[in-house]
Amino acid sequence: ESMRRTQSYGPKEWQEYKDENQEILSALELLKQRGVTAESPEAQAIAERHRASIDRWFYPCDQAMHQNLAALYENDPRFAANIDRFGAGLTAYLVRAIRAVGAPSITRA
Repeated sequence: ESMRRTQSYGPKEWQEYKDENQEILSALELLKQRGVTAESPEAQAIAERHRASIDRWFYPCDQAMHQNLAALYENDPRFAANIDRFGAGLTAYLVRAIRAVGAPSITRA
């Protein structure tokens, strides 16, 4: 699906994607620098933007797929190197935020 979608992208679309990805990861890095936890609503909202961006640009990406991607980011140094360009340790922070989005919430009566 990713190949099908991206084969029609020209320089304009690739730049739009790069700009969007940079905005998402930079916003997440800012939260990390401010000491906001990856499990916070703010970080989870950015993780959700990350998921939606993948869904829009590459292939269907529901929360289960996003959880699988988190494991890939964590275990493949190529992904980690790319993400960590925006800040040391950002991969681990993003992974925690993605996992927090997918975690069941506990409500107390």
